[in-house]
Amino acid sequence: MSPELKNTDQTGKKYLVPAVMKAFDIIEFISERGQASLTDIYKELQLPKTSAYQIINTLQERGYLLYSPDRGSYSLSFRFLGLGNRVLAGLDLRDEAQPILQKLMGEVRQTCHLAVLEGFDAVYLAKAFYAGSAVINSWVGKRLNLQTTAMGRILLAWRNPEQVLELLHRNPPVQRTPKTILDPLKFMETLPQVRERGWAEENGENVVGLRCLAAPVRNVSGRVVAAMGISGLSAEITDQVIPDMSAKLLQAADELSRRLGYLPG
Repeated sequence: MSPELKNTDQTGKKYLVPAVMKAFDIIEFISERGQASLTDIYKELQLPKTSAYQIINTLQERGYLLYSPDRGSYSLSFRFLGLGNRVLAGLDLRDEAQPILQKLMGEVRQTCHLAVLEGFDAVYLAKAFYAGSAVINSWVGKRLNLQTTAMGRILLAWRNPEQVLELLHRNPPVQRTPKTILDPLKFMETLPQVRERGWAEENGENVVGLRCLAAPVRNVSGRVVAAMGISGLSAEITDQVIPDMSAKLLQAADELSRRLGYLPG
């Protein structure tokens, strides 16, 4: 059957299979707990004991659950890891990001980028260009200094200080504008604020008159693997529009993170 198949009937009611829903509830419950007994499962999820046992027994028979007689509990098997690795192998970060960037670009009416850490630089992996934007000197594959950009702040903020200093030492910035921060220790003082509010800002530190906001993109393990950013004129990305613009940016970055398997919390 094609992906275009309707998932609802003529009344708009969704076709859902209760047993499958319960199976995923059990899987997610065990995943959160690490392990759980039959009693824990059917009581916490408020399932009939017989139904819970039948589903658990089926999952165990298919190799997705392991039972420990010593603890009297069930845990997920490595079969899930195999499935996850196959999904990750099939994901193309650029393909997943492009429609999200295009949507974000339309909402904020500024050019949007996705960047990853490669070597000692941030590198643009994808771009959604806003017609009429002043940000014309950017392209997929362009390399950015980590210390002078909002993208760089995001890619560094969740790394340990030793890694950050090593990366900054390997590719120190030049004085591109009067606002460029050259001292790596002074730059590192900006990173706690990035982690606290969840997004980064650069205002005229890399190019005079340009401002950029950036937010983290995380993979299934919660590691920051990319930065999503909005770039435009400082006269357009003003302090007044930043609250709304940063909220839209965070929403877009979270959407991409979820596509990569990240579950907040």
